[in-house]
Amino acid sequence: MGLNSRWMFCSGSEQCAELDLHGQGALRVDQRGGLWLHHTSEADAGVYTCLLQLHLDGHNHSATRSLTLEVTHEDPVEVEPLVVFPVEDWAEVQLGSRAELSCRALMGFSENQENLVYWTLNQEHSDKYQQLQHSLTYEPQDGRVYARSTLTISKVLPDFLDVPLRCHLVTPAGQGTCLRWLHQADHTLLYTLAVAPPTLLLVAVAIFSFRKDLVLLYRKLLQPPDPDGKLYDAYVSCLHGDAGRSSGMESFVLQVLPEVLEKQHGYHLYIPGRDDGPGEATHDAVAAELLRSRRLILVLPQSETVTESKMEESPPLHLSSTLLGYEQRIGLHDALTHTGLRVILVDVDEPAGGRRLPESVLYILKRQGALKWRRTTPRANKSFWKSLRYHMPPVGGGKRRRPRPSHNDIIHTLK
Repeated sequence: MGLNSRWMFCSGSEQCAELDLHGQGALRVDQRGGLWLHHTSEADAGVYTCLLQLHLDGHNHSATRSLTLEVTHEDPVEVEPLVVFPVEDWAEVQLGSRAELSCRALMGFSENQENLVYWTLNQEHSDKYQQLQHSLTYEPQDGRVYARSTLTISKVLPDFLDVPLRCHLVTPAGQGTCLRWLHQADHTLLYTLAVAPPTLLLVAVAIFSFRKDLVLLYRKLLQPPDPDGKLYDAYVSCLHGDAGRSSGMESFVLQVLPEVLEKQHGYHLYIPGRDDGPGEATHDAVAAELLRSRRLILVLPQSETVTESKMEESPPLHLSSTLLGYEQRIGLHDALTHTGLRVILVDVDEPAGGRRLPESVLYILKRQGALKWRRTTPRANKSFWKSLRYHMPPVGGGKRRRPRPSHNDIIHTLK
């Protein structure tokens, strides 16, 4: 049996001629006898006739079929594949996970069974790996046909990382490739972002919880004394109720405070009744000592009522009756109107219910609270001393031998 085929072309002017299918032109016949035009123009419009001649069992047979071609756009019937997305790209994956890679390309103006699409991994065909499967779909759009090939990786192996994964697209007109890479995902930044907020929160909570220890350690190791010219680190004053001072308050002021702050931690305190000399119990002398002090420690009464007027009636330890109210008025006025003297309120033992305090003291009490010292709870007092030292200035600020300011300096400062 012998089969021979020829193609005839008749143009619009009815000029007919046999087509040359063996040269290097734009014509080609596939294995099934189909005629392919690589490029078309208006000159290609006309009638194409296929002549088939068959010799079988000593007899010759012939058949013909004619087709009319109309050219509306001078576009090539066959085109080389044009990769649309992506030409080259990489994807982050996890070992052992599932992944998909896609490639989309323009394949021409119609689906062609001769088109070939396949994938290679490091120049080896994907069929070699059972973890790799690929699929192909055609997507018509605006008179053109696009091919989308998807490579499905059921399990990412180490051999799949950082090697070229190519999608090969072949048409009768040419071929194109799409290059993909797989990189192992780096979640360092993600872990950092996930861990950083809780860590920062824990650090902030730790700093807030141990802020007093940190401040005291900083003062001890790094912070130099502040040369502000003050003579004392704190002026100690008692606020009495209707019954006057208690033995617990007097013991705290004259014994406990000096024992811990002065002997153990090196602070310089001014305590009325202990540090004032003969003839110094005057208004100007009290004002002078307050000006020489960096803090005012005001010890609150355990119970009963204290009014602004009674601040002038109760004696401070053994001072005269008019000086207590004056020293506290001067100290509280300076604390409320200046930043040089800060007030530290101290409760000695548990305050009884119904205690009433002057408005100026209540204002400071509501704003910053009071430190609580208890004779019967040494463990709680450990926290008290830490808090008191936290509110005190750095050790070394008070120097007993500095000259005292003159009377005129005191009056000028108070103004």
